[in-house]
Amino acid sequence: MTVKANPSIIGMFVLSALALGVLAIFYLGDAGLNEEKPRLILFFEGDVKGLDVGSPVTLRGVRIGQVEDIAVVFDSKDLSFDIPVIISVTRSKLGFEAGMKREKDGALLDRLIEQGLRARLNIQSLVTGKLEVELGFHPNSEVKMRGLSREYPEIPTIPSNMEKIARVLEDLPLERIAKRTEEILAGIDKLVNAPDLPQMLAHLASAIKRFDSLARKLETSVPDLTRRSVIMIDETRKLVEQLQTQLEPLIGEWTRVAQDSQTMIDRMDKKVDHAVESWDETLLSGEQAFSQFSKTLSSAESLVAEDSPVMRDVGVALRELAAATRSIRIMAEYLERHPEALIRGKQ
Repeated sequence: MTVKANPSIIGMFVLSALALGVLAIFYLGDAGLNEEKPRLILFFEGDVKGLDVGSPVTLRGVRIGQVEDIAVVFDSKDLSFDIPVIISVTRSKLGFEAGMKREKDGALLDRLIEQGLRARLNIQSLVTGKLEVELGFHPNSEVKMRGLSREYPEIPTIPSNMEKIARVLEDLPLERIAKRTEEILAGIDKLVNAPDLPQMLAHLASAIKRFDSLARKLETSVPDLTRRSVIMIDETRKLVEQLQTQLEPLIGEWTRVAQDSQTMIDRMDKKVDHAVESWDETLLSGEQAFSQFSKTLSSAESLVAEDSPVMRDVGVALRELAAATRSIRIMAEYLERHPEALIRGKQ
């Protein structure tokens, strides 16, 4: 005999399951249906290929939100395209109070930006090429605010590591590098295919063998050289000790000689000082004698001057002497012609 199921009981079970499901959604959900998720806007200059709606937003590796929207906006002023990316942040992931007002949020965001809060794109996986938005603190980076949105607060962005690498690659002289690489490869090819390469390798192998033989000889001769070096060092040490014992008396003798020489030099200095003083006195006397001689010479010069009375008297005397000499010469010539005049007198 079959028992007929009660529809009322089945309905109660169904309603109970639905109620438990709703409670699980409200209280056990990851994000919560009623949880507030503030939205922020970012402007990226580079390519955002690989960034999709729903891509994660991370802060130091922790997922705190997701990308809500991606758009392209044309700027008529500078004829460029901007890519605004709208993200949402889960408050519970950041520890913010659910009732925090928007004004406080704005003031807090401004302080975080002053501390270096920036956004940039990061690669989730090299295999898929998917991107994520990474938030971090970079105090030394420049603050670039587009200011194109009045609805959402803006976080400044900085270039990603891949964008930096791409910019560096753009600045590299790739054509010159490629040309130089081609030249190097051509040189390597020429060297590898050179007809003299086998002979060069043979010479190289011979040189390696000779070097190996020389190394083995050195291994056998190094102990003997070491022993001889030790003996030589020991003999040198003994010689130094002997020289030291012999030089010590000589050094003492030289010290005494130096002291005696210094004493003698001091005495000579005193004598020289005395001689210098005597010489100064002699020079002073000589200067006085020379001064007296100069005065006498000046007096003599005044006496022999042409207009001096003495020189005039001397001139008169010389003229009279010349006249007398002329008379004596005339008389001598007359007596020479008439010697008898000494007896008879002048006729």
